Amino acid sequence: MFKKVKSILALSIAAALCAVSIPSVMAAEPSTDEYGQPIVINGTYDAPAQASITKILQMPVGTNVPEAAFCFDVTKISVDGVVCDPYDPLVPDLNHDALTVEFGFFYGNGASTPDSNDPNVINYVKETGNIFDGVDWPHSGVYVYQITEATDTYVLVAANGNDPVPCVPGQPNVFVGPHESMVYSAAQYTVSAYVKDDPQHGYYVAAVTSHCDKDDNGDDTDYKVDPTPGVDNGFSDMSFTNQYTHTNGPSDPADPDFSSEYPPASTLSVSKAVTGSMGDKNQYFGFTMSILPPSLVVDVPVYYRAYVVEGSTVVTSEDNADPSLIGSDNGGSFIKFVPSMDTPFNLKDGQQLVFIDTTVGTQYSVSEDDPGNYTASLVITSDNSAAPAIGDGNIGEPVQADDQFVGEALNKAEFTNNRDMMAPTGLKISDLPFIGLIALALASLTVFVVAKSRRKKAYNR
Repeated sequence: MFKKVKSILALSIAAALCAVSIPSVMAAEPSTDEYGQPIVINGTYDAPAQASITKILQMPVGTNVPEAAFCFDVTKISVDGVVCDPYDPLVPDLNHDALTVEFGFFYGNGASTPDSNDPNVINYVKETGNIFDGVDWPHSGVYVYQITEATDTYVLVAANGNDPVPCVPGQPNVFVGPHESMVYSAAQYTVSAYVKDDPQHGYYVAAVTSHCDKDDNGDDTDYKVDPTPGVDNGFSDMSFTNQYTHTNGPSDPADPDFSSEYPPASTLSVSKAVTGSMGDKNQYFGFTMSILPPSLVVDVPVYYRAYVVEGSTVVTSEDNADPSLIGSDNGGSFIKFVPSMDTPFNLKDGQQLVFIDTTVGTQYSVSEDDPGNYTASLVITSDNSAAPAIGDGNIGEPVQADDQFVGEALNKAEFTNNRDMMAPTGLKISDLPFIGLIALALASLTVFVVAKSRRKKAYNR
């Protein structure tokens, strides 16, 4: 009898345990996403899990941030593993307001930091709002979306006179200005929202996962990112990087007109002035210059064009450069400057070497090789800001400026050679005090010798 009761009791306990465990198993959440990555359930109804998009706008140093809007396209992929129609109205759309990022004076430029790969590139970073904010979920489950960047959405205030226009999916707003380039991101992310039902309140996002399928270049990738707002240096890891460059040259760089204004429209210029009562206005002086385009420039030209201009007239000739370096187009004859190579050229008084197609952020170095019997000085102006003059005041001393940058406004290198009197070759103004001391010492020695000689003669008498 006792054994029978014990058996019944054991069965009752087992049944009770099964009754408890069955609902627990049925209610269990998936532990990994579709890529086998662990899922962290971190959202509640009062504080649901979030996801945002980070936009990184890269520009060469010195470039002004454009008034621009960028949009993101969302494609519906599946619900609970069942592929859905991308236009299925039963699958909710994401928060449209969080699918646009705007830059510029009226909207701010976000955080700015030097790029880790190139110190001459600046990254401007902004983050969208929560893409799941306000979404009306019809039921619990796993909702999967694909996010990409819409191309050709850049809006330029200077081109249309308006503020950036909010993006409308499928309706790009293209007002790109002259001589500009915007490279869009080809990145692609798959985002999954794990929606749960709170019996007392309703549906909420309990967890979010994001997987990077393609990088900014469009190459296939396979890694997980954290889309949580502010997670990595204050920004979501689900990021899209664009690259922007532009020039500030003539309205038509292919056909520059130097007769319409003076100084001529240019992105960069080098000028020569000869001063002093002994200055020869017709003498040519030799220079060396190198041009390094920003790393973000997509189509680097075979060579940059630089016209020698007097007043508003192009006068480029073989006096200015070797014939092999001279070309011509609708603007006249020009000197070819191959990127990253030292190029020699000559200028005389009143001449300017005018570049019309160097991108903002272009780096350059320039030097006058041999001023001869002149005292040389150099003033560098970058982005309309002039630096102190370069030059030590010594006759024949070369002057140079390295690692200068082309800014948004006026950029020029002004060389001045001064000659007020004839001086022996190699004699420097800084040597005169030492020469004077030597002369004084020789004069003192001469006086001493003469005086001693006279005393000796007087003694012999």
